[in-house]
Amino acid sequence: MDKIKNNRFLKQVWVRYFLVALLLAVVLPLVFGWLSISKTWRIGLLFMAINGCAAFFIGYRIQKTHAPWYNIFYLPVLFALMVVVRFADYNYWFIPIYFLLSYLGINTAYERRK
Repeated sequence: MDKIKNNRFLKQVWVRYFLVALLLAVVLPLVFGWLSISKTWRIGLLFMAINGCAAFFIGYRIQKTHAPWYNIFYLPVLFALMVVVRFADYNYWFIPIYFLLSYLGINTAYERRK
């Protein structure tokens, strides 16, 4: 475990945000499909609840840790690629929602700092 914690590559900020976005946008939808969880639950639970809360938290953490602002694009872009590859076109509506929730998280952290 110490070897993972001390890995120089994983200590970079963008890598951590990218791995979280990769988990949320690619791995979890594939796991939900592999477990034969219905589309309704996948959209409601994963796309709305889990990814929505994660997008807000990513924005909040970006402001708190003073990470570069462009890290908020990882989740929406990876999700857009998954929609192109696997999901229906109506899932494109989640892309601006994730971006706006991340931005809302940044503003919430900024306002709490004052």
